[in-house]
Amino acid sequence: MNRLIAPQSKLRVSEWAKEDVYEPRFSYLQLHHYHRSLDFLAQHKESLKEQLFFQGRDLFNQTVDPVFFDTTTFTFAVPLLAASGMGTPTNSTSEKERVLENSLFFCA
Repeated sequence: MNRLIAPQSKLRVSEWAKEDVYEPRFSYLQLHHYHRSLDFLAQHKESLKEQLFFQGRDLFNQTVDPVFFDTTTFTFAVPLLAASGMGTPTNSTSEKERVLENSLFFCA
């Protein structure tokens, strides 16, 4: 869910679950728990894909083509443009920067 709501790294997911998600059962989870769950999902990937396919097909009573994707998030900062100078960046060291976040979607 984190990748859809607030894409972050795996380390940040454990912090996100404690800070932004209200679920008392998550309070004990640490980063290694998330890594173990990913290992489990990787081991059972084919079975899960098959079950999800048939569940979706039966639910909608139609042909279903599942698409699995991963999102990779990258962050970079760009200098804000100066109010004067026709939109050219300033060279001031005190200049504020704006952080841009984008997600890339890769279909598998």
